[in-house]
Amino acid sequence: MIRDFATINRLPETIGYNVAYLGVGIGLATTSRGVTAFGSNWDMLLMGFLAAMLSKMQASVADVIHDRELDRGNPEKSRIPNALDRLGIEGSLTILVAELIGGVFLWGWIAVSIHMPAYLGFGAAMCLLGFIYTYPPRIKERGLFNHLTTTVVDVGCVAVFFFIAGGSTVGGQEIAVLTVVFLYAFGYHVSHQAADTYYDRVHGISTFTQRLGVWRSVLLAGVSTALAALINIYYALFLAGGILLLFALCYLYVALRIRNTKQQVQSDRVSRWFSIGLWGTIMNSSIVIDLALL
Repeated sequence: MIRDFATINRLPETIGYNVAYLGVGIGLATTSRGVTAFGSNWDMLLMGFLAAMLSKMQASVADVIHDRELDRGNPEKSRIPNALDRLGIEGSLTILVAELIGGVFLWGWIAVSIHMPAYLGFGAAMCLLGFIYTYPPRIKERGLFNHLTTTVVDVGCVAVFFFIAGGSTVGGQEIAVLTVVFLYAFGYHVSHQAADTYYDRVHGISTFTQRLGVWRSVLLAGVSTALAALINIYYALFLAGGILLLFALCYLYVALRIRNTKQQVQSDRVSRWFSIGLWGTIMNSSIVIDLALL
């Protein structure tokens, strides 16, 4: 049951890079000239991380429930609806509701504790966007807006962690790091969808990567990641810059390898090569380490 719970919440794919988002936010705050209260806010940081995780977990469960038949036809994702079957639809809906209520409650707790209603507003918007990612108006099928939404939410989480950790001065370095996170997170969200492109088309789902094409989508992810790497290098974040350049080359390699193959083969190969959990965690962690070395 615990393994099935982790599967429908996609914990293996999300927990690592969200911990790293927390690290990026704390790293920015501790290197900021305006840092104020990190030492006394560790409990609020923990609350913020749990709130963000619950908000994203309920979105994952909603997606699993709604798209279970689509995932069942994808050999790389069939384990997810199988886990859903073992837990049952009613049980999974209960998990979804509990996570949704828990996430909103924690965002409200943070807002009241820090006397900043904006945190509740951010959390409520995050939960709503996560749910309607799959359910009508179904952001998942809204082309580029899909990836802009998921990426802005990720960057928003980093910004929230930054402010909770005591950061108050938003200067050039902070804006640069948030821009970097936006660029490479956009890249791995696009690649994640690229792996589902063929199976989405078979089930009549229209997505951004379907219109652009699988190999072009992976190439776009590489270009976006390379831009992030160049910004890092400009700001002397050399470790993160090097890691991102390496991943940009990996995207390029995959795009070239799949270019002249059928769409199903392209999707399957991207799915085997690319792991949003592993790649995202490494990219985020490289920035955390660089910020710690400043």
